[in-house]
Parts: sequence; structure tokens; C-alpha cells
Amino acid sequence: MNYWSFFCALFAVLCFARAENYYFIKKCYKEDKNINICLRQSTNFLIANLRRGIPELDVYDPEPIIIDQIQLALGTGPDGYRATFRDIEAFGVSNLTVTAVR
Repeated sequence: MNYWSFFCALFAVLCFARAENYYFIKKCYKEDKNINICLRQSTNFLIANLRRGIPELDVYDPEPIIIDQIQLALGTGPDGYRATFRDIEAFGVSNLTVTAVR
């Protein structure tokens, strides 16, 4: 699955979660005094559902995530380093666990 498709699907889910109740989203309310805990749990719940696939979003297999290009720049001038990575296949993304939210 394409990296951008994955995050666009995730963004769409989060945007439309207010309009309808989806089984793969746990809602959090900003009035909740434990909002950060709720957001952490909700995100981990969504990740667990993404592992299994969400047919409504046309997400069947989250692995690997294909990243077209990443550019890194460390430092500036003659002592700096630049690196460009292309056509990356990232595995293990579905094992992601959110441990804290600020």
C-alpha cells in the first residue's frame, strides 16, 4: 500500500468520525479530563483495526508501506550531511503502539 494512501485514508477516517459512528474509531471528547489517555487508546484501537484491515476504506494489508522519497539534512554548510532515500519499503509499521499523547 502506498504511504500517502495510508495516511490519506487515516486522515479521512479521523475527519469523518464526527459524522458517523465507525466500529474502528473510539470517540474522545474534549471536555474529558483524561483526553490524552482517550486519544492514546483511540489511536491504538485504530492501529489494531488497520492491522486486520478496514474494507470500508479499501485497506486490506498495511504492510509494507511504500515511501517514494525521504530527504534528510543534518547541519549546514561544508560540515553538514544530506541524504536522499528512494523507493523504501517499510515493514513493521502495523506494530506501532502510541505510548503517550501531549
